[in-house]
Amino acid sequence: MKQLFKLVDKLMELLTELPSKLQSDDDVNKSKSILKGVEKYVWKIEKLIHTHKLEEHLTKLHNSHLEDIPDWADHISKVFAKLDHLMRILNEDIPKLRTVLDIRRTNQRSLTQNEWTDKIQDFSMGMWMTGLHDTEKELDHFRNLKFSKKNI
Repeated sequence: MKQLFKLVDKLMELLTELPSKLQSDDDVNKSKSILKGVEKYVWKIEKLIHTHKLEEHLTKLHNSHLEDIPDWADHISKVFAKLDHLMRILNEDIPKLRTVLDIRRTNQRSLTQNEWTDKIQDFSMGMWMTGLHDTEKELDHFRNLKFSKKNI
């Protein structure tokens, strides 16, 4: 589970580097590179989420007990739902952002600048709507828990 949280942290760090405006070709190249990295993280995170959703793992999760967090399995399930929602947002919005970058190649700079800004704002709103920001303290607590092999 810690691996999942580490990947999510790295994904979020990468997303913060995405330029809000396409002012130069360097911004375009940086954005393309970041989107490739984001897709790799999304793929890895989706695999881990799927693994954690398997019935066998969910049973272990619900049968385990951590004194630090009452009903922690329910908390984890809610976090997984939010992460799942984030993955859907990323899978929907990355192609839209990539399309704007491809249009940029045809020298429609003013058009792509406005489109990029609009898509980035939509993307940011979609990420905000996942609700992960509301669980940041809870995620920090989960990251710092010591899981024994007996528990997970």
